[in-house]
Amino acid sequence: MSAPDRKGAKKTGESLIERREAAKKPRGDLTNKERQERNKRNGKKYQEEKLRASFGRARDSDGPKRKWWEELKDDVWEKDGKLEVAPTRRKASRTEENLSKLIVKPDPLLTNLLNKSLQNRK
Repeated sequence: MSAPDRKGAKKTGESLIERREAAKKPRGDLTNKERQERNKRNGKKYQEEKLRASFGRARDSDGPKRKWWEELKDDVWEKDGKLEVAPTRRKASRTEENLSKLIVKPDPLLTNLLNKSLQNRK
């Protein structure tokens, strides 16, 4: 009841390991040309690995980089609806001081002279 011998048919008495060993082609010594081809392939692989390593890891999956002021947002607190970056600093309004510097004050000697001249005209 054995099947006729044909290609691909199961041979009796052979295990899977024996068939695998029979299917392997024998390894022999490589010729110089085969060694050169192997070395070229390995050299190209090595060169590409070194090139990729020089660029570093892929950062495509990283999110956008946080700016330094975004990191400070955690430390910032809000007072009177305004953001305070340095809460220990005392805020002083210098508008009055600046306005007083801009306003030209009349010279007292000049006003005295004008008053006297007006009195003399009368």
